[in-house]
Formats: sequence, C-alpha cells, structure tokens
Amino acid sequence: MSSICILNVGLYRTGSCTLANAADKVGFKVFRTFPTLSSETLKLMLLDPSVAVQTWWLQEGKDALRDWLTGGYNFICDGWIALLPFLSDHELLALLSFAEEHGVRIVFVATQRDKQALVQSELQHWVVCDLERRVNLSMRERCNLSEALGLRWENHQRAVRRFKYGVGILPEMLKRNEPVFESQVEGRLGEGWTSQQKSRATGARNFTNSYCETAKTLQCWIRKNSRATHFEMLTNDPVSVDSSFPICRAWNKMAMVAYEKGADWVVLLGDDIDIRTGEFHYRAFYRAFLDIADRLGCDFGFGCPWWDDVSFPGFPTFPAVGKAHFACFGGLIPDHRKNGFINQDLDPYLQRLYLKFGAAPRVEGAILSNQRGGNNTNPARYDRIPANGWRDWVLLDVDPIRQHLDMHLSPTVKRVEYFLVDVIVPSYRIDVPILQGLCDLVVPSRMRSSLIIIVDNPIKLCKMMKTHCPRTAALKLESLLTKQTSHKSDGRLGNNVRVRCHTTNLGASAARNYGIRESAAEFVLFLDDDVRPGPQVLFAYETALVEKSSDCVGLIGLVRFPRRHDLSKIHSAVLMSYLTFMFEIAANPIYTSPQWGVTANILLKRLPGMHFDTNYAKSGGGEDVDFCLRTLAESKGHFLSVKEAFVDHDYWKGGVLSLFRHFFNWAIGDGLLFSRFPQHTYCSYWNVSEILLLVWLPISAAVVINVPSAAPILLCGVFGMVAVDAAVDMTNFCEFNHRRRLLGDFVFSEAHYMTAHILANIYVAVLELGRLCGHIKRGELAKHVGRRFDWHCGRLPNSQGQVVKKERMKFWLFVAVATGTLSMISYGSV
Repeated sequence: MSSICILNVGLYRTGSCTLANAADKVGFKVFRTFPTLSSETLKLMLLDPSVAVQTWWLQEGKDALRDWLTGGYNFICDGWIALLPFLSDHELLALLSFAEEHGVRIVFVATQRDKQALVQSELQHWVVCDLERRVNLSMRERCNLSEALGLRWENHQRAVRRFKYGVGILPEMLKRNEPVFESQVEGRLGEGWTSQQKSRATGARNFTNSYCETAKTLQCWIRKNSRATHFEMLTNDPVSVDSSFPICRAWNKMAMVAYEKGADWVVLLGDDIDIRTGEFHYRAFYRAFLDIADRLGCDFGFGCPWWDDVSFPGFPTFPAVGKAHFACFGGLIPDHRKNGFINQDLDPYLQRLYLKFGAAPRVEGAILSNQRGGNNTNPARYDRIPANGWRDWVLLDVDPIRQHLDMHLSPTVKRVEYFLVDVIVPSYRIDVPILQGLCDLVVPSRMRSSLIIIVDNPIKLCKMMKTHCPRTAALKLESLLTKQTSHKSDGRLGNNVRVRCHTTNLGASAARNYGIRESAAEFVLFLDDDVRPGPQVLFAYETALVEKSSDCVGLIGLVRFPRRHDLSKIHSAVLMSYLTFMFEIAANPIYTSPQWGVTANILLKRLPGMHFDTNYAKSGGGEDVDFCLRTLAESKGHFLSVKEAFVDHDYWKGGVLSLFRHFFNWAIGDGLLFSRFPQHTYCSYWNVSEILLLVWLPISAAVVINVPSAAPILLCGVFGMVAVDAAVDMTNFCEFNHRRRLLGDFVFSEAHYMTAHILANIYVAVLELGRLCGHIKRGELAKHVGRRFDWHCGRLPNSQGQVVKKERMKFWLFVAVATGTLSMISYGSV
C-alpha cells in the first residue's frame, strides 16, 4: 500500500508554517526545515527563482527531496519546495515517477494569499530579518523590492496552475486599492505655497474657512484611497500678518495627535520635498528602529533616526521621532522649551537628544531633497527665527531619556552614553589633502562626531571651486571631501562633514566662533588646517574622557614638530627658541595640568557662551591663551595633558624672513594679554628689542644727524647687543645643553648648534619687537614696556625669578655695549 506525501508549494508567508503546524498536530511526520542560505542565493531566489531552483535541483535538491520522500515524511514544507513549480515538466514528471516506484503518492498543495497582503508580509519579514542588507541589494533594487516580490508572486501563480492542488486551504485575503497617490495629490494642490498664498497666510477666519473646505474634500479622498490608518486635519491658532508661522508648535500639535493614534514614529515633511527612494523609506526607518532596539536592548520606538537630505548633506533636517519620545516628554517639544522653538532648530535639537545615547543614525535608505527649504542656494520662504541657546539645552534635557532607558532596558544591559565631540577646523590655507586627512579620522565606538570646516579665505575658495558665491563654493568643497570619505550609516565622522565659508576674511577667532555656533556637541576639538592627526587621536581623547574628573573642562593634546637628521638650521632654531614649547607641552611630564594649550590640538568642554575674542590678530596670536584662561576662571575647573592624542605639525613655510614675519605678526596679537590678565605679568629689565627700538634707535638717529660717519659704528652696536643676548644664553651651560636636547636624539655639528642658537635668539627678539609694536598700536606702551607675561601662569616655580635674573645680566651688558659704542663715536668725533 502506497503512502501519501503532501508537498506544499505555496510561497513563504502564505500560511505554509501554519499548515505545517496543523499537520504536525494531527500526527503527520513533518519536514519543515528552512535552511540558512547565502546572500547570493537569496538574491537569486528573489530576482530569478527559476534559475535559483534549477541550480539547487541539479546540485543537491533532487537527491535531498528523494531522501525526504523515502524517509517516511507525510508533509514537506521548505523554501525550495515552494519554488518547485518553476522546474521543468520533465523534472517534475521524473519526480512523480520516482515516488511511485518507491510507493509514495505525491499530493501537491499550495497555500495562497492575496498578492498585496503577501507583499506587505514579505516586506515586513525582509525588514525584521534585515535581509536587504544581508542580500546586499542596491538602492534601486531596494526601492523596487515590493515590485519584485509582486512579480515573483504572479510568476509563481502561473506556475502553480500547472499543478492539481487543493483550493481553500487558507482563505484568500481581501484586496485593497493602491492608487498613485503622489501624482493625484499634486494635481489637487498645485505647486505648494505660491507668493500669493504666502501673502494670504494669516489667521483671518474668512480665508481659513475656504481652505478648510478644500482640505476636507482632500481628507475624504485620501481616506478612501490611501493605505494610511488615520488622516487628521488640524487647524492652527490665528497669527498676525507680520509674525512668522510657528511651524514648530504646529509640528508639536500634529505629533501629539499621531502619538495618541498609535504611531510608532513621526516625521514632519514639507510640501516641497522630493522623496528619492519611493516606499522603501518605510522599511528603512522600521529597520533603523529595530537596529536601535536590538543594539541598546531597549523598547521598539526609541530613538531619532533621520532622513538623508541631499539638500543639506550631513544635517538632520527631517528627524523621525520614535514613540518613546512621547513617553519621555509628553509631546514632541518639552514643556519648558515650547516657547523657545518657533520655526528653526527643532530638528537638530531632537536628533542631538538621542545622539548622546547612540540612537540617532542617518538612514541611508531614506533619501529626499528639500526643493525650497532654505539651504545655501535656495532661500527660505519665511523669516527664520532661531532658537537661541538650543545647543546648550541638549545636555540639560536628556534626563527624561536616561530615566526611560533605565526603566526599559533589559536587566543584563547597561545604559551606555556616548561622547559627543565635534571637530572644528578653521581654514585659511584650504589644503585639500590635509583637509581630507582630517575627514578620514577614525571615530571610536563610544564617540559620535562631526567635522566642521570653516573657510576664512573666500576669494581663494571661490577660485578653487570656480564660482563667485562663497556658499556654493563651500558646498562644492564639502562634496569633494565627502566623496573620498567612507560612508557610515550611524552618521559619525567620516560621512558627516560640514563646510561653511565666511563672505570675507574675518580671522581665526571668528572662524572658530562660527564653528562653535554650528556645533551642538558637549565637547569641541579644535584642530588647525596644517596638522596631520595621528591614527589614534580620537581614541586617546576617548580614553581620557572616560578617566577624567568632573571638574576637568579640557584636554590638551600634543602637537609634534618633526625631528630628523637633516633638519635645517632655521628649523632647528625654531625648536631652540622655545616658541614651540606650548605646542608640545603635553609631552612634558612637569605639566600634567597646564593652564592653557594651543588651538592646533585642544579638546574643550562646551560651556554656555563660550567664544574666542575677535580683538586678537586675524592670523592668530594670544586668542588661545585668552580663551583657556577665561574658561578656567569661569568654570573653576582644570585642564589635563593627553600626550597620546598627538598631531604632526610641519614647520611654517618659507625662509628666515618669512619666519620673522610670522613670529612678528604672532606677537602683535598676544600683547593684548598683558592688559587682559595683569595678574600673570611681572616687571623685568628691558630686553634687547626694547632697548634697540626705544633707546638705541632714537639715540642713533640723533647721532647720525650730527655725525653721519657714525652710522657703521652704531650698527656694530646693534650687532654687539644681539651677540651679547646670544652669548649669555650660550655661556649658561644648562641653558645651551637644554636647547640642544630639543632637537631630539640626532647629532649635529657644533657649528649647526651655535648657528641655530644665535638664530633662535633673533627669532625671540623679532617676536618681542612685534609685541612692542602691538603695545604701541593699542596705546599701551608706557604701561607694558619692561613687563613680561608669565606663559606658565604660575605653574613653574621660580620661572619669573629666573627670567628677571637673566635679563638683568643682559641689561647691564647692553648698557656696557651701548656706552662703549657711544664712547668710540665720541672719541672719534673729538
């Protein structure tokens, strides 16, 4: 007597598992193993099931099915069995013959489901199992996934008709309409807000009533034809003609209704957006929320993933706020912030709230463009009203989210908070390879970061990008940099690069202030545009942030200048002049907690009102000292050195004269520190620059007028003072040896050391000359001549006393040289 074996050739998600369970309960021996398949096989099963099943059949399927048939199974349900209708008639007849020979009668059945219902169920399955990423579908294939699933259903239906199968095993689901929604809505609404509509957008009821009737008609049409569960129409409160429309409050009102109706997430989309990914964005956001829940161990609906807006690359213009947010705050906007948001800044504020917890990824599969949303090339259709201070609100408003996570996290999962660190780079040089290296910084797992480049040389940038508009040029540079940067789906540094450009050269301080305004991170890392960061710089900062105390307000990294065996004398002199001392202070074991650091590599905690003083020189000089000292005074905190967080800094370009000019301009600005921080100044003896400029130059002018032939002798006096200045430091054995050690482990000739030493003292003299000129320019010469600034700010014991002692010796030797020179002139004139 032959046995019966039922082969269910119904597609997956048609009730095949339900039927298998039923067969199992009534005593059938059921085979229902769904094997793990490779990504290539899964993709082939979707796009070309005939080829997929034929390949499987020839390689292993025929033998496997014969084993199942002869293994006593009464019911077989498998992913490959569902595709048997795609086999040729010859193969199927051969299968039937084999079964009959072994006393098995095959009965084909096919569980069925309405096409639309099947496609929707399959789409959910693809999202939940993350198959789109696993199969590595292209963006085009993702957007067309529902069509591909529908086409496979149609082809499968045609193939199944060749079989004799039982009908009515599962009831067929009702079919539902799916009109082309976008095109019909566009025909009814026209092109969005026209200028006439904008002028009429008032709170007057006579206008509102007519628009409400149109909206109600549209509401009925959408309810009838769309797949939306709910369609709500809200009326905004009246506003005056002159006031800007409070879109943030309207968004809050709409979001609350959506949450009350059971929405899993909400997003505000304007009437001027163009969705580039079709319906795929629903699945993309569904997957994003599933990923967040899986990664954090929290409830579904927690987080704030955001659209990839090609009009605002790297900026969360359209965040999707999960339902957990409503449980945290009772609405979209926290009650105490409702008056702060009018029509700007709510979107980045919401995204930043969740970025702190690693729950705000950029969704690569949800792409749109904002046609008239007010980016750098298209002005906004309304007057913008920024929410001043929102960046400082973010860290103040995250406690409800912390409490929510503590209540909903799995007991085995610990809440993790991420460090929000934005990298700010002011750029005048616009060296693209250097900037690209900064864009390629590797971000550690516990850090979320963006790179903000502020260009302060609009003329050069416009020439480079071949445009006349600085904003357009900035966008082009941003596109150029991001093209070479690896994309990361979590929105971390590497794909989130922002470039902004001043309309005119405003200086380094103004550029950093612009960067601070662009950032909403809890920490900002300042890097210069002429440094090359080490591969682990952010990892070193991350480690330090974990270990730092609560009163630490900044971390000072190491800025290394190269040492090599062929180092030139002029660059050796830069090191021996101590002018790079503060750049490399993090490597000095004495200074574990310096008072300040250079902005070439320093990480600072974001504090309310933090800014650089723009009164300092545009090219830089003193503004970093001012910023750090003010930060310490206002916060009552301290800095820490992190030598592992290093960047490499080349020597400034050019020869000796170029370096003279650089140091001279540098000191013009930092002289302002004397009046800003008098507590860090002290009196000393006049140095060589003060004597030459304020004493020797006037005396020489008077002498030359009366005795023109004395000019060479007076010039010799200048050389004599410079020689004395260098000789005092050279004869101090400890001083000279210390300078030699600054060149590293390389050995140079004695002539090299001596030449570099003399040149180093000249660098310092030029620096002091620039500082004097700055005092004169500000009318503060009388107040500050003969005074010195304690660059160690009291952290190095007896440093002031050592400087005074050395300058006293030099001063009396200067007097001796001057006296001798004038005596020679006097003797010669007699």
